[in-house]
Amino acid sequence: LCILFFGANDAADPRDDRYTPLEEYPDNMRYIINLLRNPKSVHYSPDTRILIITPPAVGDKMSEEYFRRYGWTYGPHKNTVTQKYAEAAVKVANDLNIPYIDMWTAIEERMQESRKKKQFTPSTDAGKDNGYDGYDEFLSDGLHLNSKGNELLFKLLLGKIYRKWPELHPFSGSEFA
Repeated sequence: LCILFFGANDAADPRDDRYTPLEEYPDNMRYIINLLRNPKSVHYSPDTRILIITPPAVGDKMSEEYFRRYGWTYGPHKNTVTQKYAEAAVKVANDLNIPYIDMWTAIEERMQESRKKKQFTPSTDAGKDNGYDGYDEFLSDGLHLNSKGNELLFKLLLGKIYRKWPELHPFSGSEFA
């Protein structure tokens, strides 16, 4: 199983050396996939399954604070920009008939649910808004997954493996189906 999970750093400020233009991002993904699927490639591996994972949503306020704290020159990551990279990853997956996990949407859906619950829940010290709009529940610095974000990815990954390639799943699958 080859998992392609990149794009969070690619969606950086264009002046940042980690930046990859949105037009190039899907081409990079297609290039890697072609290495495994093209019989003329020295890396040809027809039995290797491929799974694409989109970059996760970005907590804009967390990202801004993180960049400010470390005095980085270029601007923080933005959720609206990362969304475009996630959409590009989904398009590649659909175009090439490759299974995918949409981490951007998975986190955004959970943020929407969390916001709905907060509207109807009396505020407590533990539930007060810290200005991060709830993204700190899944992200460590506004960009990278924290332990709960990784737990979510783990569950989605095992569920996808169980449904798509049950012979690869390490468990019976009932825990993640």
